[in-house]
Amino acid sequence: MAYTVEQKIKGRIYLYKIESYWDKTKKQPRQRRTYIGPKRNENKDKTKPFRSCLVSKWYGNIFLIQFISDKLGLTEILKSLFPENYQEILALACYEIIEASALYLFPYWLDEHNLPCVKKLYSPDLSKLCDTLGRSQTQRVDFVQRWIEQLKPIKGIFYDITSISSYSTNIDFIE
Repeated sequence: MAYTVEQKIKGRIYLYKIESYWDKTKKQPRQRRTYIGPKRNENKDKTKPFRSCLVSKWYGNIFLIQFISDKLGLTEILKSLFPENYQEILALACYEIIEASALYLFPYWLDEHNLPCVKKLYSPDLSKLCDTLGRSQTQRVDFVQRWIEQLKPIKGIFYDITSISSYSTNIDFIE
């Protein structure tokens, strides 16, 4: 049985042909090594083969929420009031609707869902966005007013029933 072996000597690779045989005098198997020559890198001149990387992402639920947002006029209102951040706000809204989970998990969720126009927001970016939205009170009031105008309710009373979760007993505002 014969096979080829590569041997590295001083950084170069050399090829040897190995043949096995039975030594009758010593009554044991032996090998003959025959030098073939240095190994030539045939792929050196060729370009590297193209390796495609297929990625599968969720899109159906995102498409539905974006369609509803566009139909209701929510996207246009957000775009006019928050031109720099409206895509991130919509992405976070999609995340809260679909997952209802903590914001620090948003970057991992974004990896699995198809939102190409949204940059990846990590925890510091999310904190900065929440701070920006929290400080822009006039834009939030304008948003609520424009949203009410967009919905054109016949009669209605709107309540903000947002709850603030805290274990603190020293902050009267939370009560």
